[in-house]
Amino acid sequence: MGYPICTLGVPAMDHCAQTLPDLPESPPPEPGRLASPNRTSPMDNAPDHPPFFIVGHGRSGTTLVRTMLAAHSCLAVPPETHYLKWIDAFGAKQTESPADFDSFWTELCQRVQFRDLGVDPERVLALADATGGRTFRGIFEAMLGAYAETEHKARAGEKTPGHYFYLDRIFRWWPDARIIVVRRDPRATIASHLKAPWVTQQLAQREPGTPLMQRYRLYHVAHHAKLWERAYGRYLAPTDDPRFHVVSYEDLVAEPAARIAEVASFLGEPFEPGMVERREALGGAAPETRRPEWQGWMREHEERSRAAVSTESLNKWRSALSPREISVIEAICGRTMERFGYTPDNPPLRRVYPGLLGLGALRASGLQRRTRGGVAWLRRRLGLDQPHAS
Repeated sequence: MGYPICTLGVPAMDHCAQTLPDLPESPPPEPGRLASPNRTSPMDNAPDHPPFFIVGHGRSGTTLVRTMLAAHSCLAVPPETHYLKWIDAFGAKQTESPADFDSFWTELCQRVQFRDLGVDPERVLALADATGGRTFRGIFEAMLGAYAETEHKARAGEKTPGHYFYLDRIFRWWPDARIIVVRRDPRATIASHLKAPWVTQQLAQREPGTPLMQRYRLYHVAHHAKLWERAYGRYLAPTDDPRFHVVSYEDLVAEPAARIAEVASFLGEPFEPGMVERREALGGAAPETRRPEWQGWMREHEERSRAAVSTESLNKWRSALSPREISVIEAICGRTMERFGYTPDNPPLRRVYPGLLGLGALRASGLQRRTRGGVAWLRRRLGLDQPHAS
């Protein structure tokens, strides 16, 4: 079911590809009061336009889909927020509102992911107060709405790959939300993970306290294979639910216009050629706000996300992974791979031993983690970690 085409308090248009008017400024707030929420906002149309979410296993092509959708004249998709996981620390599993809103709000505004949005915190609060209230949902909705305002777009979506863990929460908050699932060959996604700083820093033993097993490639290969299998074999398994739409990375890069047109239609929007041709203007997370060892990778990732869509990366995993690593991935993901048309290189019997090695690495890491946790608990019980009096 398509949603009504957007309106931002402007005359009716054939479609929202028309240029939107500048948003009027609110009058200066009185001392001690928030800015007035009387500006026209995308959130005014929230019932007609529930947010859409781009999810999938990391490094599966979610950034490519984000850049293509955000190049649409009506769709705003901010940098990753990781909001749905972060709010668990404030009791989101038990309640719909933070018990201590001031503490929650202060920490939220200090998060680098919030600063990446480039929105005015007071505007977010004003939108929340005018629509969903100061609840976990209301603040999230207001964040997306404030970002859409800065982009002069009428609809807001979100792209944090791991938000598929929170589909129950998403559908509780927005029963008609749309979920765009991006799927890619696990061998390609894992080869990409192995080049990312969250893995390379551990392999180089540069992260303080890196557990022993996490200093080896075998652990990371098996770990991300398990995550891929859990994502597409469990949380994002094939479904007839019309709120889901699956995008194959391989199909997307082979036929970008046709495939992204299908996604736009799923969202109830017309295809625009700029979704393929004008992606270079999209901003992402600011590399300079991250740790120095991440900045180079982030800049390179941002440049790749703006480059022309190409199939050249489809088989790079063959030279990036060893035969044993390929066998480990196929042992863990094999059945789900075949369900989606990804053909394993190795027959089932040849995957058994590598699979046992990979699962053994995961078990050893888990044992070490539990042992370290137990030792830390015992030290606290014995008072060995108490600060010394000066």
